Amino acid sequence: MTTITVANQTNSMLFTQWLSQGWTLFTQAPLKLFFTLLALMVIAGLFQVLPAPTGLLVSKWVGACFAALVWPMLDQLAKTGSFSFKGLLAYSGWKYVPLIGLVLMAPFVFQVGVATAMLGNAGFNLIIFGEIAAVTPWQVACIFASSAPLMVLLMFVPAHLLLEHTSPKDALSKGVKMVLTAWQPMVVLMIINAVVLFLAPFTFALSAILLSPLLVCVNYQAYQSLHHH
Repeated sequence: MTTITVANQTNSMLFTQWLSQGWTLFTQAPLKLFFTLLALMVIAGLFQVLPAPTGLLVSKWVGACFAALVWPMLDQLAKTGSFSFKGLLAYSGWKYVPLIGLVLMAPFVFQVGVATAMLGNAGFNLIIFGEIAAVTPWQVACIFASSAPLMVLLMFVPAHLLLEHTSPKDALSKGVKMVLTAWQPMVVLMIINAVVLFLAPFTFALSAILLSPLLVCVNYQAYQSLHHH
């Protein structure tokens, strides 16, 4: 058996392990996870009632900050079998979350670039102002899915910040390095995220809403596996 074959088997087993452990974590509190994530999505979305593009930008930033908040919640769930907002007080690094939230907006900025490259002003207006005239669901799906690589690349940044108590600079460098070091199983995770995002326009976003609780649990187990590897 060649070294390459062994490496491929190891990477395949690693992702399978993440998926299995993520499912186990998810089943500890499936409804609570679902409704908590849904509530965070709704709260972030409410800011879009503000005039465009301010409302959208604030909404994306708040959503990115909420994404960071999910990591300590999952950590509580993994360690105690439950989670609460009160339990978040046991974690430090919150003062840096607004800054990290700006970093986590990078996938959205990339979406704007992809939309503009694909459709010109119509693409820019689609993302920034929500104008969907002359844009097909397939085009929207491709634009949504384009954010997956950056989403996965930055995925572990808030985990390092809030779970390992590192500085924002170290969290960024360590988070990106962790993804690149395990790039093969992370590519599989990226593809799954891309598919979920791609399906969003065809499912009224149900693909993202229904699968997000499981995916965040898989992400958490991936982080723990790589962190202790």
